[in-house]
Amino acid sequence: MLQRCRHFSRLMPRGRRDLSRLALARTPPFALERYFAEHEFSCKISACSSDTEAISLNDVLALMDAETRRLWDEQSLGYTEVKGHPAMLALLAEAYGLEPHCFQEVAPQEGILLAYAALLEPGDGVVCTAPGYQSFHTCAEQAGGAVTFWQCRVDESGARFDVDDLVKACDATPNLKVVSVNFPHNPTGALPSTEEWERIVAICEARGAYLFADEIYRGLGPRTLESAATAYDKGISLGGLSKSMGMPGVRIGWLATRDVRFLRRVAELRDYTTICSSAPSQILAVAALQNRDHLWQRANAYVDAGRRAVEAVLARHEDVLSWGPAAGPIGWVRLRRGSASQYAEALVRSDDGIM
Repeated sequence: MLQRCRHFSRLMPRGRRDLSRLALARTPPFALERYFAEHEFSCKISACSSDTEAISLNDVLALMDAETRRLWDEQSLGYTEVKGHPAMLALLAEAYGLEPHCFQEVAPQEGILLAYAALLEPGDGVVCTAPGYQSFHTCAEQAGGAVTFWQCRVDESGARFDVDDLVKACDATPNLKVVSVNFPHNPTGALPSTEEWERIVAICEARGAYLFADEIYRGLGPRTLESAATAYDKGISLGGLSKSMGMPGVRIGWLATRDVRFLRRVAELRDYTTICSSAPSQILAVAALQNRDHLWQRANAYVDAGRRAVEAVLARHEDVLSWGPAAGPIGWVRLRRGSASQYAEALVRSDDGIM
């Protein structure tokens, strides 16, 4: 019987076999999101979210020009185009300096899942920044990838990713297919220099590996790196409205790359997930992209104010808590003694209800 099943799997169309790698039945629980599900909407004070203060619907509507407002007022609640609204794709093309066909609209989390399903065959090697958002490596593993972690280095001066460590990780990874990075980095706030980013791109290029960059925090912080999609012909950028534009509830993101074959495969696989995104959300995305500089300035103002507030608190408790310089809305606060998980649990369950 087992031999028959193996024979049948070889006869399955490639698309069906790819689809099998989207199966989530044996995926481990997403620890962070389960924690959020328990506490995010019941805690008194949320001091841990990596997105900036969300903008209101009325404020987005007020940003719309006459044509976008017409699109909003006349928008049908029918299905939308699988690749995304043409106006949104045109604005993304303008922002990245690419053509509209170089983009596929997705929900950000969906983009991680579909990208790995489209890229990986069982046994392909993946090097991934760590620590990090769990799905960024778990989805690679579920798609058949063998993951090697590029671990950050942390000391009193902060967190950083040593590019020499990336070289070692790539050399130690058989069948290297993808190098996956997230900058500005969650949860440490690490951000490579321009020179280090160029080295990362060159390392991928020399090995013929894809560079999959989670750029969801792009636009937040002291400087902005060139996107992977424009830096390298096998670069893939994941972007979205959640963090840098304060619109996580809209659930709009995108994959950007010059690899049109990869985007075609993502679109085929998406037929089995969401098919397309919310029609109203895509018009809100058009408004956001038309006003991206304004929304980036707004978000960075919150980040700067938040950083000053955190620094003031840490200065009063430097015997217990510390952190190094951080880019974007995330910083890795270190507890000098005791268990960080027990400390966080005690805070959220206290009368103050701080998460």
